[in-house]
Amino acid sequence: MGVLDVPGYSRAQTDAAIVAAGGVTLRAQNDQDEKRNMALRRFRVGMAGIDSAPVVIFTETDSIGEGYNLGAGGAWNKTDRPMDRLLAELNRRLAVTGAPGAGPYVPVRMASSVGPATGWPWTLSGSPALSLDSMGPGLRTNIVSGTQYVEYAALGITKFRVFYGKGPLAGTLRIRLDGTVVTTIAVNDVSVNTDGFFYDVAIPDTSAHAVRLEASAGAVFVHGGMPLNGNDTKGWQIIEGGHSSAGSKVFVASTPNDARKVRRDQIAAAQPHLYYLELGANDFANDSQKLTAAAFKTNVQAMIADARTASTTKPSIVLGAAWELNAAITPLSPWKDYRAALYDIAAGDADIVVFDMAQRVRTAPPLDNARGLLSDLTHLSTAGSRAWARDFAQFLLA
Repeated sequence: MGVLDVPGYSRAQTDAAIVAAGGVTLRAQNDQDEKRNMALRRFRVGMAGIDSAPVVIFTETDSIGEGYNLGAGGAWNKTDRPMDRLLAELNRRLAVTGAPGAGPYVPVRMASSVGPATGWPWTLSGSPALSLDSMGPGLRTNIVSGTQYVEYAALGITKFRVFYGKGPLAGTLRIRLDGTVVTTIAVNDVSVNTDGFFYDVAIPDTSAHAVRLEASAGAVFVHGGMPLNGNDTKGWQIIEGGHSSAGSKVFVASTPNDARKVRRDQIAAAQPHLYYLELGANDFANDSQKLTAAAFKTNVQAMIADARTASTTKPSIVLGAAWELNAAITPLSPWKDYRAALYDIAAGDADIVVFDMAQRVRTAPPLDNARGLLSDLTHLSTAGSRAWARDFAQFLLA
């Protein structure tokens, strides 16, 4: 929101009056713009080479960024998820010839047990186990064994990038295209869980094809995949790492599966130009995840340090600060303190900036879905997801 967004604004108003009306003064707006431009300079340098190398965005979020419950009747609707919308918006604003892309990374299942989703391209056979807080982007993976398999319905793509992990499962991953074996990969590592592996399956044409992932021996970690249409060598890539119901402590845990290590593995494989972190809602309002704002701040700082350690690209970092939240439990700190923690982190680091969603989605007054939220007043509605993507793309590219 800028100064011209304030109802009834006139140049005779004082800065205090503008702020009281819910606006931002010209000086404050200029300060915000300078901070954003400084923090995003590395991202934009990477973006300058987008015609010859992919620009990678890696996200770690809760269910707000994951796109929880989007669609009619409580179904997941893939095309309305924030990161799907963001990729479409980036391609609209900065299209790269020959690299239209086909969507961000798609997990086999969301971090929720809800599914399969409306428009979801994965099908599952034999009820593979969903493992959370362990492996894969967003710390969500599926363990496939025996006659179980997962299959991706490929359409309009030139390659499909399979994401998988290695662990003490004594397994071999087998990948099929339209029933024909493409490759088998030994994925056993008896010493430690290791992540960040992928394999590109070449798709012969843009008509419909099926990519099947199964275990030819033992059991395997299968995370998901990224549909590619020219953007394997240039254009935009988004690796969506949302995790429904997760607080910051999940992402820095050392037990039981050393989530912190496998996150670093994933980021090292991606080498992102932009790292987007949006957390805090569950630290504030989820009884099993709640932490003080001070502990939340410590965990976010650790996640940022991990992203930097793992990336030779030294990505620009954007912290997403959510709108006003109301907890059904007794939180350990007021919500404003979690937001303040993000601003404190950004204030002390030239390469970090806050994307303040509260300036774009207002929850009071009135409390209504037309403001871009579902009836729970926490998660984005379909309209809210589209608005978020437009605003975030503008924030990144302006």
